[in-house]
Amino acid sequence: MANVNDELFDAANRNQTFLIRYGGSTAKRASAMLDEAEKDLVDRIARRVDRLGPAAKQTFASKRLQAILKDVREQNTELMRALHNETSKELKGLAKQEAEIASRRINEAVGVDLNNFRVAPETLNTLVSKQAVGGKTLRQWFTRLGADRLGRLESAVNLGVIEGDTLGQITRRFREAENVTRRSAETMVRTHVNHVANQSRGELYKANADIVEQLRWTSTLDGRTSPICRARDGKTYDLDDGPRPPAHPNCRSIMTPVLKSWEELAKPGALKQGRGAGDIDRVFQKNLKKQGFSKSEIKGIKRNTRASMNGQVPNDLTYDDWLRRQPKAFQNETLGKTKAKLLRDGNLKLDKFVDNTTGRAFTLDELRRKNEAAWVAISPKRTPPLP
Repeated sequence: MANVNDELFDAANRNQTFLIRYGGSTAKRASAMLDEAEKDLVDRIARRVDRLGPAAKQTFASKRLQAILKDVREQNTELMRALHNETSKELKGLAKQEAEIASRRINEAVGVDLNNFRVAPETLNTLVSKQAVGGKTLRQWFTRLGADRLGRLESAVNLGVIEGDTLGQITRRFREAENVTRRSAETMVRTHVNHVANQSRGELYKANADIVEQLRWTSTLDGRTSPICRARDGKTYDLDDGPRPPAHPNCRSIMTPVLKSWEELAKPGALKQGRGAGDIDRVFQKNLKKQGFSKSEIKGIKRNTRASMNGQVPNDLTYDDWLRRQPKAFQNETLGKTKAKLLRDGNLKLDKFVDNTTGRAFTLDELRRKNEAAWVAISPKRTPPLP
């Protein structure tokens, strides 16, 4: 039977893979709001130019500068308020979800419902609204984003006036400025998604400190992993001690739980009052009886669980090693069916899937040209000769 902490480690990493995608989609929604804001801003200025008369359509004079900047400032304030509200709402939902998932994963790994203690909704909401990331709260990050964006847009207008730009030229300057804002917004959102997910799970682990002993820093092991995350990967920390992700913008590292051993949990008074039983044996008896297991079946389940709950920290793994031991469906979802087949049946290492210099993923055609033997292994009859 697999070690319980290994199962938790695997489940947390699978969840993180999908969480990274969620962070990307959330960042894209923020980017879409910026796209709409850019169009709105251009429309506002175009309408103002129309009101100023035909001459203004060809060039902007300095006397019109304040009127244009007023539109820029008003819209910037509205946009940052909307972005903050939308992101805050999204992150509060994420915090609740991740705490629930963390609790469920513990029960799944152990095999019974341990009556885990929940985290108060107010605590999870505070993680989003009040807890700082890089020294700033979420609102303060959006305030900074707005100030930086406004500065770039004001510079675009001022420079346009000095250069005698047309409306079209001003618009191009806006788009260049907004590209910078989009990248900053996407980075900020992805970083906060990782922060909130890690912190909400951490609160769940602290609420269940009678079962969870330590947290293990777990980095995404690929070519984009930062030096600090590579250095921390595999290190364990007490629940109230040590660094926590994100270690930097766009950080993808997570903290995975390490449960105490069955021997520790079976000691008198080891479990918190309110868990429903005085020791781990009685928790198992109670929950397995509820599920309809017989006494002989319960004895066998507990024997297996005792052996798997040994408090051992998961061994260090490369991402390649870890992915190979995941379910086929997860490999297909992560890599795509053909690349997953190359991993399994072609025994192609993950470092062969990317350009080591640039980190760019190779196309299937490029992989085939570079690794013909692996292609023959996965489809020996259907693989035509290379041109």
